[in-house]
Amino acid sequence: MVAGRSKQVFKTWLDAQTTDFRDGIEVVAMDGFTGFKTATAEELPQATAVMDPFHVVALAGDALDRCRQRVQQDTLGHRGRSGDPLYGTRRTEAHRR
Repeated sequence: MVAGRSKQVFKTWLDAQTTDFRDGIEVVAMDGFTGFKTATAEELPQATAVMDPFHVVALAGDALDRCRQRVQQDTLGHRGRSGDPLYGTRRTEAHRR
């Protein structure tokens, strides 16, 4: 974990590490911020950039919410209300993060 949120902050942190450390990095787990991915590609070409599990689940949950809201609006013509079947599914156990 690196304090700050920019491509340069990550690159500066990497530059402060030893060559052996940098050469040993195989996978970099991160959120979806493109600055981190770009810095990884530029500074650690041997490493594979992946999205961490928390952010994968969070993005999937957000996409599910947008889909549920769109279907609700398209089928009933209004935002979800208490008693609407889709509105009731918004807080199911499978959907919680």
